[in-house]
Order: sequence, then C-alpha cells, then structure tokens
Amino acid sequence: GFQGQSIVLLTPNVLAILMVPSLLFSERLMKRRETIPGLLLLAPVLCGLAVSFFKGDIFPGIIACVDWVIPLLYYFYLIEQIPRIHEAEAYFKAFVPLNLGVVGLYGVYQCFDVPAWDMDWVINVKLFTMADAGLFKVKPFSMLNSPGTCAAWVSTLILLSLHFRNGLSVVVLPAGLFFLALTQVRANLGAVVFGLAIAAFSGQKQIVKSLLVFVAVV
Repeated sequence: GFQGQSIVLLTPNVLAILMVPSLLFSERLMKRRETIPGLLLLAPVLCGLAVSFFKGDIFPGIIACVDWVIPLLYYFYLIEQIPRIHEAEAYFKAFVPLNLGVVGLYGVYQCFDVPAWDMDWVINVKLFTMADAGLFKVKPFSMLNSPGTCAAWVSTLILLSLHFRNGLSVVVLPAGLFFLALTQVRANLGAVVFGLAIAAFSGQKQIVKSLLVFVAVV
C-alpha cells in the first residue's frame, strides 16, 4: 500500500553524498560560468533555511532545504564533470529513446485501458486527485507516481532526443509526443514547444537537422 513516509525515500539523498567530495575539492567548478545560475538558485534556498531557523522550525526547515539542495548538487556535479561528458554520450543515446518508448507506449495504453494495479494506486494514493480526468478514467501517469511528474519527465526526454537518439527514435518520438498531449498538462506542452523553438533558432546544425526530422516524423 501507499506510504507517505518511507526510509526508501532517502535513497537519492544518500547517493548524492557520493558527489560531495568531488565538489569540495574541485578546482574548476568555480571557474565555469555555468556555476553562476546554480549559486543564484542556492541563495534563496539558504535564505529559506535561515527563516525556518529563526521561526523555530529547525527540523522541517532542514528537510525542505535538503529537497532543494540535492538537485543543485546534481547540477554542480554535472558542471564539474563536463570534461568527461563524452564518456556518457553512448549510454544516453541508448537510454533516452528506450526510456521514452517504455514510458510513452505504456502511457498511451494506460489512457485507453487502465490496468488494475494502476487503478489501485489511483484509489489509494489520496495525495492528489488522479481520477475523473474528463476524457479518461484516470489522469495518465504511465509508470511514474503522478501525472505532473510524468509529463515533466516525458517533456525532458523529448527535448533530449534532439541530440541523444538512435533508430528507435523514429517510432518512440511520435509516441512520446502523443502521450504528452494525452496528459493534457499544458505547462509541459508549452515547455516542449518553447524548447523546440529555441533549438530551431539557436541550436547547432545537428540540432536543427534533428528538429526537422522530428517534425517530419510527427
């Protein structure tokens, strides 16, 4: 059954600790211009932590701060590892299309024939409304926990597919875009359109070529 609190939820936070030594002893992190947006995002997080301390909400403040700091750790770690980015390219070119295919195709299937285990999740989750979605029995969430999280993930994969793609992308990209439309999450639909527009006007020739192929396939 659904549990609002579970020790398993600590897993991403524990794994993030592995990045801390590289960040603390990095000589190039603070020299990169990409670090500046991360520092600007870190400032309000620390400000919120200070406010929580002054209000006496020490433990809740720390928990909330950790939730915001962990993604920033990943961001800083990626910047610190930029010289090694080529080592991961082959893995991403395999992972992005495969993941988009699994999530997108299952999501389309879920829209029109909700599996029993998914319906049990919708009934028991109680954290947000996932039923009575108008066109469908439930708001589509594929294999993720919620419709919003799912739409954000599919949007990210679609934009990453402009670069990280293979032969499978010809099939999974239209399926992913179709599923994103079925989620009816307008913010993510708008984000994808905006991202594709930016790629068209400011991207490299390879990105523009990928975008043209993407539009042709859709």
